[in-house]
Amino acid sequence: MKKTKQEELLQILTQSTDWISSSSLATLMGVSQRTIRNYVNAINSNALADIESSKSGYKLNKKVPASIDKEPLMDERIYFIMSKLLACPTGVSVFDLSEGLSVSESTIINICMPKIKNIILPFNLTIQSQNYDFFLNGSERDKRKMIGYLVTHNNYGYFTSGDTLEKIFPNFNIKDLMKNLYKLFDQSTLFINNFAMNNLLIHILIILIRVNSNDRLTAFEKKEEPDFLANFKQKKDIIELADRIHQYFEDHFSIEIPEKDYQQIVLLIFLSTNYDVNSLKSIIDTSFISSIEQMVTQVSQRYTIDPFDQEFISQLTLHMYNARERSQFDLSYPNPIAKEVKREYAPIYDMAVYFAHLFSKKYAVTLSESEIAFITFHFGAYLENNQNYQASISCIIIVEDYLNLSKTIVQQIEKKFQQDLAIRQVMSLNQFMMSKPECDLLISIVEVPIQHPHIVTISPIITNKNFIDIQNELDYLNERKKMSRAGKYLRSWFNEAIYFRNIQLDSPTEYIQFMGEKCLENHFIQPNFIEDVLLRESVSSTAFTDCLAVPHTISQHAEVSFICVIHNDVPLQWTNNKVNFILMIGITQSDMKYFNDAFNLLIEFFVTPDNQIKLLGTKNFSDFVNTLLPIS
Repeated sequence: MKKTKQEELLQILTQSTDWISSSSLATLMGVSQRTIRNYVNAINSNALADIESSKSGYKLNKKVPASIDKEPLMDERIYFIMSKLLACPTGVSVFDLSEGLSVSESTIINICMPKIKNIILPFNLTIQSQNYDFFLNGSERDKRKMIGYLVTHNNYGYFTSGDTLEKIFPNFNIKDLMKNLYKLFDQSTLFINNFAMNNLLIHILIILIRVNSNDRLTAFEKKEEPDFLANFKQKKDIIELADRIHQYFEDHFSIEIPEKDYQQIVLLIFLSTNYDVNSLKSIIDTSFISSIEQMVTQVSQRYTIDPFDQEFISQLTLHMYNARERSQFDLSYPNPIAKEVKREYAPIYDMAVYFAHLFSKKYAVTLSESEIAFITFHFGAYLENNQNYQASISCIIIVEDYLNLSKTIVQQIEKKFQQDLAIRQVMSLNQFMMSKPECDLLISIVEVPIQHPHIVTISPIITNKNFIDIQNELDYLNERKKMSRAGKYLRSWFNEAIYFRNIQLDSPTEYIQFMGEKCLENHFIQPNFIEDVLLRESVSSTAFTDCLAVPHTISQHAEVSFICVIHNDVPLQWTNNKVNFILMIGITQSDMKYFNDAFNLLIEFFVTPDNQIKLLGTKNFSDFVNTLLPIS
């Protein structure tokens, strides 16, 4: 469900470390200062959170936990009406709805029904009205897809999916059903990851509830299915689990699951099961495996990273095989943290978008942002465990030479950190105090009586904790170096000739075309660059945070690396976000090795409301660049 304005306000205040003025909040949210005051009053009066106010603005009292997850009254009405429409194929009277909700018929007709029509529109469902009766029209399959979406796209995804099901189907003991289904899965030998397990439970629950209500799949609603289990070695385990679910339903509801719905359960279990990587070639044809290997190679080439290892490719191949099967059967499972993944790991997400684009072209399937977020997990986990630093950290070790102590310590540190640490000198404290040589990191067995930003004190006999402390400092220093290097490149990519203020256009497409034409005039790009940016936007929105969109290409390179900027005082709609800044990025092939770090630096800056407010206060190109990338 779409995030409410009150939730948006609470999110901004939660992420801020300081007071935020009402004018700044109004600018961030695209509303008036009076509206901000109304939101604050509503949140405080309903005890959803404690927002403090002062001359400096507003701040969240974080000692009092926010409870914005309470559903607003309008959503309760929607769930009530949806429940009635799904349960009554012969229609629901507006007068019965009005009485059940204690609201006027006008509220049902003019407020609730338009909202419901908007919710059901993507699922090929319609609302028909006749003599003040409302009917939900559409196939049973599409109704189930819509229910699945509502259940898994609430505020907290799977974590409150049971609560959402109870609202739609109040006559069922959902928690009891879920607990009993979990027991059946525990008894199975199949391995199903947590995301897939939750999705599977939800979809099976929907099937059971709909069948019990005599709403069943009909033959014409399902395409002829291949025998997808024919050569699958876990066929017996899948059938046994499906049979247990069938038997459970029969025992508790005295209704037999129809064949079409039973096949749907079998299919869902099959598409949710993880396989052993070692049996890859017995499950998947070699041409598919080869295609994934080629795509992964293209990713490493485009983003100038080392080739991926075979274990990673095998794991990704299994995942993409399931993704393709789910797409062919028109099934998917949502990723409840997809938005967070997109925002927090933007460079890796962008890598996953490129891979998803290659996959979609090859197999003529469409991958959702949820699927792309799952691909991001694969790339992110691999890169986190195989991070190669671009430069070693310079180090001086301070140690007294007693019983060959210095030799032993140096050997241990060199062995542990040989790839990451360049030991410049080993010296006593007196020697160090006399010369005070420069280095990134000091490692010392004694307290050093000078100011140095990065000192790790270790024991004369090195412990595991010492190694952990050194590693933590190395990680921090490497991250700082990367960000510093990225900042220098980012600064060089900004150009005042392609910086614009308050450009009013009607859509993201028009903004992309406007910025592309300006870059073309300045000879930064070739004409096909603009179409490639639009293609990237069609795969997944480039509004990675509120306030910022970063359109860029999916495969093309620029003639000259650049960042074109539009800064609007009034936020504009960019897919599901409202943004004040559009930063179109173009990178030459030779600069692609800096793209991930530069991109990450940009997103990190814009994630914080305090930084957004600073940037919104800038009036010209120089202020903008110096606020975004202060000269150290």
